[in-house]
Amino acid sequence: MSNIDVDSILELSCLSLTDERKQEFSVQIEKVLDYMDVLNNVKKVPDPSFEWPIHKDVVGREDVPESFEHPLVKENAPEYKSGGFSVPKILS
Repeated sequence: MSNIDVDSILELSCLSLTDERKQEFSVQIEKVLDYMDVLNNVKKVPDPSFEWPIHKDVVGREDVPESFEHPLVKENAPEYKSGGFSVPKILS
């Protein structure tokens, strides 16, 4: 890579640099882009062990509801039935 238009990058970034710093910046950008080119050419086959919930049994648990009995909860709840809060259904 060469001849990177640093001025347009600086303008888009709302930055200003001296001419000396622009040359340093240009060299740094070229190094980054060269390395990105290396990374883009890496061919790696995905490791099947990282595909986990797709090929494994679904891990689940049984949730057991627990009653929350406390007099202040009952007093402050708008509607309390059968040991729990009663809320209206939301339909879309």
